[in-house]
Amino acid sequence: MTLRDPLMTLLNETVVIDTDGPIVYLGKLVDVTESALVLTEADVHDCREGHASKEAYLAEALEQ
Repeated sequence: MTLRDPLMTLLNETVVIDTDGPIVYLGKLVDVTESALVLTEADVHDCREGHASKEAYLAEALEQ
């Protein structure tokens, strides 16, 4: 089993991709390949730019 297999169950769902760094992605998962996750209707949040923390950003996004 590869990483791709369990992620396929999330196709067409809104997902959060949290990175080890200050960036988080939020969007609809439309494809999974061996080297990429493909999102549409996506937003990228970078905490380094003086914006809210990842947690605060996601809480705000859930309210919308």
